[in-house]
Amino acid sequence: MWTSELFGFTFFQLFYYFMLYSFLGWAMESAFVSITTKEWVNRGFINGPLCPIYGTGALLILVLLSPVQENLLLLFCGGFLVATVVEYAIAVLLEKLFHASWWDYSKKKFNIKGRVCLERSVEWGLLTVFVMRLIQPAVADFVAKIPLVLGECVGTALMIYLFADAGVTVQQILHLNEKLAHLSEAREELRAKLESTILPVRNWRNILKIVQQQNSCGNGKPEWTKLLEILNRCSWKKDCVGNIFSMKFGNVWNTKPVRWNRIRWYSAV
Repeated sequence: MWTSELFGFTFFQLFYYFMLYSFLGWAMESAFVSITTKEWVNRGFINGPLCPIYGTGALLILVLLSPVQENLLLLFCGGFLVATVVEYAIAVLLEKLFHASWWDYSKKKFNIKGRVCLERSVEWGLLTVFVMRLIQPAVADFVAKIPLVLGECVGTALMIYLFADAGVTVQQILHLNEKLAHLSEAREELRAKLESTILPVRNWRNILKIVQQQNSCGNGKPEWTKLLEILNRCSWKKDCVGNIFSMKFGNVWNTKPVRWNRIRWYSAV
């Protein structure tokens, strides 16, 4: 398996190129974000120090752009295009599978649905030229010096670790999504209950207007029938409305005329 050839490279080479570029991409992006935010940020998708999107992009660039690596313009344009397509495809895949976004370029100019943007694509093109002309020769020499038997043993262990880590990460994300879904449902239920227990502002104004008008008459006998009609049109729970009304109007709610009418209202709600 390790010596099988694919697109001009052995599987041994492709695997170690993927692992090395996944690590280098993780180190570069984690360092950049950590310096920017002034706190440590693990930018990898999985738990370990790997960012598979960089490894995937590097392999595609090696396979597709090796024939034109001597032409800087074609190398830049190819890296621009390949990396942009990979970034967009992986963004869509992550959103579909996990309903989450790992990056968002919506605030940058010339972006496509926040998944890719012109600025980042230009950076990918420049990074492709840098990697193919300076980094890849050193990486290729390093992989070529790995003893085949040792490399196969270590590679097998790394492959098992990679799949195990990816499986655990996916399980954690799916479990988190379930919790977020439950929290969202609970939030909607709580909001519905709150909306059903708070009187609208216009009703409070109507109630307060009746109380103020009747108190200004000096007869001490407000038209509680009108007040009850307003309250009876509401489907709120009795205790909650009573408590709110008591806090809103203080002693008025506890006067003798109101106490008698509260009995009528409680039985009607």
